[in-house]
Amino acid sequence: MATIEARLENAARRVREDLLRPIRLGRATYLVASSSCPGHGYLVHVDAGGTIACTCPAAQWDFPCKHAESVRQLEQQDVASVA
Repeated sequence: MATIEARLENAARRVREDLLRPIRLGRATYLVASSSCPGHGYLVHVDAGGTIACTCPAAQWDFPCKHAESVRQLEQQDVASVA
């Protein structure tokens, strides 16, 4: 079984390869397209503490997913652009 670090690296790699672009629906909610099911997407929520949760099957098993990783990267870009 892969380590959590390997799974996080894999999620980041898949964000780059699949060119994921989260769509901000609200203050802390995003929609991220599914790569395996065209026309389908997953909701990703960011709580006040910065915890990111996704509705995809991988996240339901508590595995790092590319959808949550894409939102994490977007949130980091937002913080960096403000600073």
